[in-house]
Amino acid sequence: MRFGTALAAVSGVLCSNVLDLTESTFQGAIEQHDTLMVEFFAPWCGHCKKLAPEYESAADALNEEDPPIRIAKVDCTANGELCQKYGVSGYPTIKMFKGAEESGKYEGARNADGITAYMRKQSGPASTAVDSTSKWEKVSQNKQTIIVGFFEDYESGNGQVFQKVASALRDDFRFAHSTDSAVVKAAEQEEGKIVLYRPRGMKNKFEAGEVIYTGEKFTVGLIKTWIKENALGSCPIATMDNLGELKRPLVMAFYKVDYNLDPKGTQYWRNRVMKVGQDFSDMNLAVADNKKFQGMINSELNGASWSFDKPKVVIFDDADKKYIMEEEFSTDGKSLRAFIEKFNAGEVEAWIKSEDVPAEQGALKKVVGKNWDDIVMKNDADVFIKMYAPWCGHCKSMAPAWEEFAQKMEGDDGIVVADFDATANDPGHPSYSASGYPTLYWAPAGDKSNPKKYQGGRTVADFEKWVKENRSTPAKDEL
Repeated sequence: MRFGTALAAVSGVLCSNVLDLTESTFQGAIEQHDTLMVEFFAPWCGHCKKLAPEYESAADALNEEDPPIRIAKVDCTANGELCQKYGVSGYPTIKMFKGAEESGKYEGARNADGITAYMRKQSGPASTAVDSTSKWEKVSQNKQTIIVGFFEDYESGNGQVFQKVASALRDDFRFAHSTDSAVVKAAEQEEGKIVLYRPRGMKNKFEAGEVIYTGEKFTVGLIKTWIKENALGSCPIATMDNLGELKRPLVMAFYKVDYNLDPKGTQYWRNRVMKVGQDFSDMNLAVADNKKFQGMINSELNGASWSFDKPKVVIFDDADKKYIMEEEFSTDGKSLRAFIEKFNAGEVEAWIKSEDVPAEQGALKKVVGKNWDDIVMKNDADVFIKMYAPWCGHCKSMAPAWEEFAQKMEGDDGIVVADFDATANDPGHPSYSASGYPTLYWAPAGDKSNPKKYQGGRTVADFEKWVKENRSTPAKDEL
């Protein structure tokens, strides 16, 4: 039993690209690597467990760089003196080391994309020099989008412009360049060209795997724009970081997207989404790993019981309302095609995260996801709405004043005072977001898509003063 456990542990270490450092190996590692990210963790820590797969994914991606970029970890339960030396008081703590010296904490996003982008920025040149055909062979097997410039001279003219582009976008993309004629020939390109190569594993017959910059002018701004317009392709992998940048309406297929462990299976379903999508030029496409969107799927789409052996499709419209394909994704694509056609014809109802609509309403209107449009967006009155969380102490403290204010406004046809539990319902418009509670919005009649966030005091007198100064129609006693 002990032998099996030990063997499993060794296998785990051998399969990982994360350096597992101890008190005896730490100093040598930070001296060996000019730049090294180190995660100080404890095996029992929940946040550390959540970070672990993201950290491993980042290490795998960074290991593909030329030269490889390494990141490391230290188990503080086994290396207490080392962690104490570097002032680790909570887990996980991520620190950066440069020139064998601590250079500060990493405060960026704790996901694979964020860590990868940060380390690329911190390590080496913005663009990798490809000075041999063997090196080109490795670059051409790219697992992620890479932009390559082929130049006669990299230090002046267009080569210098390319350098500036690479420096500006190194957080988001990989860059490489070559002035070697043999490399240019092996790549079947021409000197002076910039080529965007999409990930090799994502190549398909529905879009070009290589995109050449054909602009007449060679400027930093134009090339940056060209890269951003072409890098994601016609069916990108959506992440929580880039979801907001993807154009709507968006057809997104959730399933087990993993080009490292299951490239064939991942591409199989992506190809089927793209095959159907080519007949709908007004729709944008994406695929997404269901595990990366588990929070959205469970909380916003009520999909905790969904199976992802086949893709589950959701359409996001221009207002970010969500439409769920209830039918199973068929391999011939007919079910997806029918779903998009029904969506375009207005025959699919949006999925709304919502409590039940109240049977009766009092002076303080109860707004839920399903009656949002009726009470807020379509109402001819000004709407003063409080977005709250049931567990929020500030919300509870404010509740009596808000209720009293609603009672005072009852009978005023020009004003609606409302409550909205933002943890149990989706607002009906993206302009009504709440990053903290309570958040109050004033939705003026005739312009409900552009509400004003209320920043005033929280007494009845404060609310009344705001209404008097901002209402769209005069009160009856003012007529």
